[in-house]
Amino acid sequence: MTIQMTVSVIIPTHNRCRLLLCLLDALGAQTYPAEGIEVIVVADGCVDDTVSLVREYTAPYWLKLHEQPARGVSVARNQGAGLAHGELLLFLDDDVIPTPACIAAHVAAHVGQRDRAVIGYYPARLEPDAGYFGVALQGWWERAFQQMEEPGHIWSYRDVMSGNLSLRAGLFQAVGGFHPAFRRHNDQEFGVRLLAAGARLHFSATPWPTITMAPIWRAQYASSGWRASPMSCWPASIRRSRRRCRLPLARRFSAFWMRH
Repeated sequence: MTIQMTVSVIIPTHNRCRLLLCLLDALGAQTYPAEGIEVIVVADGCVDDTVSLVREYTAPYWLKLHEQPARGVSVARNQGAGLAHGELLLFLDDDVIPTPACIAAHVAAHVGQRDRAVIGYYPARLEPDAGYFGVALQGWWERAFQQMEEPGHIWSYRDVMSGNLSLRAGLFQAVGGFHPAFRRHNDQEFGVRLLAAGARLHFSATPWPTITMAPIWRAQYASSGWRASPMSCWPASIRRSRRRCRLPLARRFSAFWMRH
């Protein structure tokens, strides 16, 4: 495979070194040529082994580490983009594991396109004991992607999901990056400015080759003593509402998203 454009993969992370290791390994197994891949890990206030892991990691691609105090994911993504040399920026969350064709698929979607932002699919797969509330959230997540596939879909800022998102470096700079004041819903705010700048959102009808780590967290890391909740990726206000709100589940779930 030839290098059609250089790609900078930007990974903001906070105290998830074991997940990060799996992600770095997966990036080393990409079908896209390693010489065309740059990976930038931004350690946002990490106090675990993230920094030493990245420093000691031997990768087939160019690997950079940037450390910063805990300033949030928006600042972390912007810092990574500022260090990037690739023509294409690919933002990946630290809890998704790309299968081998992921980077090649993103690149193919940008060939001949200068103002496109590509939203890559990644499923929200929960552990078996996530409960009915978790299943409801998973259903909302899947419906959001299904709507993007529908003919005549009217694109909205709400469609922008930054966990598997790519765009040209020039477009990112023109839009001004992620707003540093937004620690939550930063991708939707970014989407508002993307659309205002004339960017075109794109989603492939073919499921994008990325999976989340949630289904194997318990099996893979039980012996290490590390724990993570499959619900931890959702806003804290959702998790609080599960404990405090007495509304029936369907009304509670709908009420939250109507307010946001």
